[in-house]
Amino acid sequence: MVRFLRFTPALLLLFVTGCFNSNPADKLTAMPQGTGFHLHAVRSSGEEHKYSVFIPRDYSPQKKYPTIVFLHGIGESGNDGVKCTTVGIGPAIALKDGNFPFIVVFPQYGWDWTSDTAGKLVCDALDDAEKKYAIDQDRVTLSGMSSGGKGTWALGARYPERWNALVPMGGYAVDDAVPKLAQVHMPVWALHNSGDFFVPVGGSRDMIKKLKAAGMDDNTVRYTEYSDVGHNCWDKAYDSGDLFVWLQQQRRNGNGHTAMR
Repeated sequence: MVRFLRFTPALLLLFVTGCFNSNPADKLTAMPQGTGFHLHAVRSSGEEHKYSVFIPRDYSPQKKYPTIVFLHGIGESGNDGVKCTTVGIGPAIALKDGNFPFIVVFPQYGWDWTSDTAGKLVCDALDDAEKKYAIDQDRVTLSGMSSGGKGTWALGARYPERWNALVPMGGYAVDDAVPKLAQVHMPVWALHNSGDFFVPVGGSRDMIKKLKAAGMDDNTVRYTEYSDVGHNCWDKAYDSGDLFVWLQQQRRNGNGHTAMR
């Protein structure tokens, strides 16, 4: 008897974002010693969790580097510390052959980045990376795609003192995050495809609308909506380069967050 696999939206999303992706570290050529992708482990909530860190080709420990903490989608869940680099910003780094101006921290978890355990892991991985590398603590961006996009909204509001900006991509809305993000004037650049049939675009539209209604302006809150079908809005965003230029201009200070013009 032939059995048919029932494809739920979550399972389809798993196949779209998490299958058949190669390790971006294998595509980098002749990286200087100490640079490229590195695998680490940190204890969080009583368990050991592997995570990866990308170190730029031009890295020098005498220089402080802007940093991105990247939250993966459901297809990259696990605890190998590597799969979390294979979709999203990891391949974008590989396309630039490691000539990338940010340190990138890749924590790895399950499907739900909004839990307290997930939030603690993100902070513990960042703390561990800050001990090992020259991270500029005033220029640490939280970004994520799909389920990681939702996590970006949630953890951005939960730990606003850690981030200089948020970049949620193709994520569900987190309405409860709006008051805190508006209160601290957190710079945000959200991205989504208008034809996203996995995570409807309405959630991102609503978050931007509510943030602006709460008093945030166009210099602080940006929104890019591509007229594309499908879930992947991140490859186009990374390819344009405008996002990275904007992120390099954002800085957190002791009095809150400053969106540079």
